[in-house]
Amino acid sequence: TMRLTPVRKAVSHATYCRNLVQRFDKDHYTTTLLLPDEAQPAVFAARALNVEVASIRDTAKEQMAVQMRFLFWKDAVASLKQVYCYASYEPPMVDLTTPVAFSPTHH
Repeated sequence: TMRLTPVRKAVSHATYCRNLVQRFDKDHYTTTLLLPDEAQPAVFAARALNVEVASIRDTAKEQMAVQMRFLFWKDAVASLKQVYCYASYEPPMVDLTTPVAFSPTHH
């Protein structure tokens, strides 16, 4: 069973995503390192999102918790489109979506 451990110290969103992919998705971590530096944060964010979503069933003990976590990620990803609709948009408190929304390769 895959077990995600909470981050103990404050790290940047990009670093969190990179570390998560390095720990749980070594193949994609290695191949992402071959991309240009400016593309890496967005790709690590997308891969980290995949790790998080893929781990939901392994980490949640009750079906209701599984559904709530899926809904959380669905809403978090859906909220990214608001970046382009509202000038005063504040990104959700989600480590994985911020690098995708604000990466230079996302535009």
